[in-house]
Amino acid sequence: MFGFVRLLLALLVFAVAFICIRKSGIKRKRAVTLVLACTAVITVSLSMLIPFENAFVTFQTPESAFQYINMKTKVKLTVDGKNSSLVVGEKGNVNQYLIIPKAADGWKLGRGADTKIIKSERVGSVSVCVYQHQKTEDCYITVFDTEGEPVDLHDNYKSVFTCLPKETVFPDKEYGTYYAYIPYADGEYQLTVNGNNVTLSE
Repeated sequence: MFGFVRLLLALLVFAVAFICIRKSGIKRKRAVTLVLACTAVITVSLSMLIPFENAFVTFQTPESAFQYINMKTKVKLTVDGKNSSLVVGEKGNVNQYLIIPKAADGWKLGRGADTKIIKSERVGSVSVCVYQHQKTEDCYITVFDTEGEPVDLHDNYKSVFTCLPKETVFPDKEYGTYYAYIPYADGEYQLTVNGNNVTLSE
């Protein structure tokens, strides 16, 4: 819906401007129309970076905000934070992440550009990443074992880790990614993976 709305608005503006040009006394109408078409394409591209809907639309759930942007992506998991929610979707067997900022009465549209990987580490076959939403400063951690083994996790914030299983062709493996909200990812954060303390680096 996100992209469709922008395309529809661009086509509407182009159609109105095109009619005005054809009815006007402007010379070289073909050249002006070409410039108009290029301007419409650039406008659509730039509007993809700006969720202008946030000025007048509030979504009732983080999932509905996610699916407004990712229409054909199935929501698999939602992790709630203090000022946002991390929504994990799946499309074509590939996970997609989007952090949705909270508002006073719901959720607003999130942008992928607002999310950064601030820390990451590899402990044997286990990969750990911490994502931070730049506007809310909420942090979310993901843990994944590349060999499909169960992972024993806990941290000093007593975070609740939720495992999202991944279907594979290997029946003897249990591939899954663990997700959790963590208030901070500063030097005081301590993560233990399978009994080993992990120091997260930037």
